[in-house]
Amino acid sequence: MAVVASHNHKANGKRLDMQFLRPLDWIKSNSAQLGAIIDLDLREFGAKGPAKVVSIKTCPPIKSGPSNVVTGKFIHESDGNLINLRIKGQKEPTTVTANHRYWSADRKEFVEAGHIEPGEQVSTLAGLKQVVSITPRAGNETVYNLEVQGEHVYLVGSLGTLVHNNYKNSKLFKALGAQQKKSIRSLERQISDHQKRLQDFKNNPTVRPGMEGLPKDIIKAQQQQQQQQRIKDLGDEIETFKNNIQKILNGTLKS
Repeated sequence: MAVVASHNHKANGKRLDMQFLRPLDWIKSNSAQLGAIIDLDLREFGAKGPAKVVSIKTCPPIKSGPSNVVTGKFIHESDGNLINLRIKGQKEPTTVTANHRYWSADRKEFVEAGHIEPGEQVSTLAGLKQVVSITPRAGNETVYNLEVQGEHVYLVGSLGTLVHNNYKNSKLFKALGAQQKKSIRSLERQISDHQKRLQDFKNNPTVRPGMEGLPKDIIKAQQQQQQQQRIKDLGDEIETFKNNIQKILNGTLKS
């Protein structure tokens, strides 16, 4: 694995700087060498067309665990589409591009931030929270986007609100049939549900019935053992769901 840095220009002429983690086979097959021009098709990030490779570095050590690896960072100037999204319980607004997708607990799907309605519930680490307001933000600013291993899901803001990038604009997704798209939406819902359960379990480990009268040290040891196993199980299930989404996109899994 290696970290490749490159830049190209979006359709509006603005520069897009990218850093992404790719296997050596990918680097070889795309002839990605320092100074070379490579062709990218990462439309969800605005990275479509020729891009110049400006550096290639050895991949830093990746820690093991149930979390997902950040495989890309994309830096560009906004296109006049910034909004301030205020969520109940979060002091500061989240400044986000209007097309960034938030998980709507009411609609059970990811919705572009600009289309979310005040009062709609979003998923956060603190549970479901209502959107208070959405207002335009004047001017353009440098904005950042992430590519995350598997499905492009991550958390934003001090409350940790669930969002993801729009791979649904990609050629792979557009080529899918209705049933395959339905399967992906179902997997997205399961991922969201499991992530919430995972966070709830990390915050509130439970004790099996009948253990309440045992000594505290035994209960604590059982809690830790049960917590570790459940975290592993939920993490494995989330990873399976994400892999299945990728397999559907690649045409290697029948829905």
